[in-house]
Amino acid sequence: MEEVVDLLLLGIAVLALIFASVTDIKKQEVPNWLHYSLLAAALAIRGIASLLFWELSYFYWALIAVAIFYILGEFFYYGKVFGGGDTGLFVALAAVFATRPYFVKTTILGEPFLMTFLINAIFLGAIWSIFMIIYSFIKFKPKKKFFKQIHKKLVAPNKLAEGDSLTENIKIGKTIIKKSAYGLTKEQIKLLIKHKKKIWIMKAYVFVPVILLALVVSLFYGNLLFNLIYNLIG
Repeated sequence: MEEVVDLLLLGIAVLALIFASVTDIKKQEVPNWLHYSLLAAALAIRGIASLLFWELSYFYWALIAVAIFYILGEFFYYGKVFGGGDTGLFVALAAVFATRPYFVKTTILGEPFLMTFLINAIFLGAIWSIFMIIYSFIKFKPKKKFFKQIHKKLVAPNKLAEGDSLTENIKIGKTIIKKSAYGLTKEQIKLLIKHKKKIWIMKAYVFVPVILLALVVSLFYGNLLFNLIYNLIG
């Protein structure tokens, strides 16, 4: 029955990533409710399965994976590697793939599936980022404008969306809206709209399709980087 649960988890993850990819392409944003829902569904499915089959590790490994990816997510977010929505998806996917799915073969080094997935996402993301930097450089000339546009943009409060990521903490009266890996909440946006305060947010690039591609590659091919190194050495 564990095979059925693995397939169910894979199904909801792929559906969530397809929906997030479409949203990312259309609006350059990933709504917070999406990764929260995926996280809750994955933990619920694993929790129920662990009780039914008395495999407690099937659930507590998810908690461990979520904690690790949350810490990594904060590091990558503040290092400007991933946006808030992307970070939230990675945390949710950590719960989905906390244990290696039964249909995925062990890689050359036998590393956890989540490590394979993360390495593939970073590797493919680096290639995609280089492409986007070249595209932005061509689009935003002269160079001064390019360097302003590539990292951040000034946005009116009524144009903000849930999950948009601040470039710095914002003070409104006695309230401080802090930078977060998960971006702005609806309540914070309402506060900014009320005070008609324009803010700088991190410029969002379409990245979720890269995460979806990294998952597909991880499932059907393995670790791109490790296989590349292995083939070069061999």
